[in-house]
Formats: sequence, C-alpha cells, structure tokens
Amino acid sequence: MSLYCCHVYLQLEFSIAISTIPARFLGLEIEPRFNEPYLATSLQEFWGYRWNLITVGILRMTVYEPLKYFFRPIIGRELAVFPCVMVVFTVSCLVHEVIFYYVSRTPSTWEQLWYFVLYGAFLVIEIAVKKMVANRHWRLQRVVLRPLPVVFVAETGAWLFFPVFLRHNVNERIIDEIFILVDFIKNIVI
Repeated sequence: MSLYCCHVYLQLEFSIAISTIPARFLGLEIEPRFNEPYLATSLQEFWGYRWNLITVGILRMTVYEPLKYFFRPIIGRELAVFPCVMVVFTVSCLVHEVIFYYVSRTPSTWEQLWYFVLYGAFLVIEIAVKKMVANRHWRLQRVVLRPLPVVFVAETGAWLFFPVFLRHNVNERIIDEIFILVDFIKNIVI
C-alpha cells in the first residue's frame, strides 16, 4: 500500500506535467504543484512548503492567516499557531470529503477525517517540540530526518487515506474517464 502512495504521487506529477504542455505553448507560466516533497525533513516542511503548493497558498491566505490574527489577542502569539494548524487540516478534510463525494458518488464515511486530525495533531506536536529545543542548539542530521516525513506520510496514507478510494474503485473510475477523454480527443483529431 505504501508503494501505492508513491504511485499516486508519480501519477499526479506526471499528469500535471502533461497538463502544463498546452500552457507552455501559449507562453503561460504555471505555478508548480509540488516542490520535491520526498526531500522534506519535517511534516511542517512537507505540508507547508513541498506538497500541493497551490492549495497550501490558498489555505494559508484564507484560513491560517485570518485565524492567526483572531487567536493572537486571545491566547498569544506563540500559542495562536496551534488552533490555526488544526483548523487548516479540518478545512482540508472537508474539501477532500467533498471531492471524494463528487468522484465516487458515495456518501462520506469520514474515515479521512482521522487522517487530517492525525496530521494536524502531529504537526502541532512537531511545532511545539521545535520551539522547545530551538534554543538548545540540538538538531538531528538531515540524513536521519529526510526519510521520516515521507515514510510517515506514505504509511498513514496507506492506513487512513487511500483505503476508502480503493474500496469504492475510484482509481478504476478515473482510469475509465481518462480513456473516455482520450477517445474523445482522438475522434476530434481524426
């Protein structure tokens, strides 16, 4: 199942690269979707700076930043980050549930909720630990840190995120729709 996570990433990367070809012919500049997520050394770096960058930017501007300004006067600058992170992952969960509904046409089981709650919680813990050890000049080497977020994301994705897609044959439906699109394009061209 972890290999399936790698497959999904490569499939996304490949399909996005192909979809940018017409834009490049038109001279349009396309923002990158990913920034080598396999090089992340923390969950914060993975989710905040390397994975699904367009969505990260949207969530940062529309959810995280406004909430940060809301929570600062109430709980202080240092603690405001924590509820903001949890709310961002909750909003992301809701968006994924809506997308899943439209792709699968099945009611939500809310299994993915636990995936996003888990990531929100682990990210809050990671940020808190980083703040506690920041002044102690203690750091793990990148060689040790680099595989941790990728393995964690792959394993939790295999455990909590992808089973619902596989159970409802979403991957097969997507492949069928790709073939329909290819046939449609062939009929137009030929």
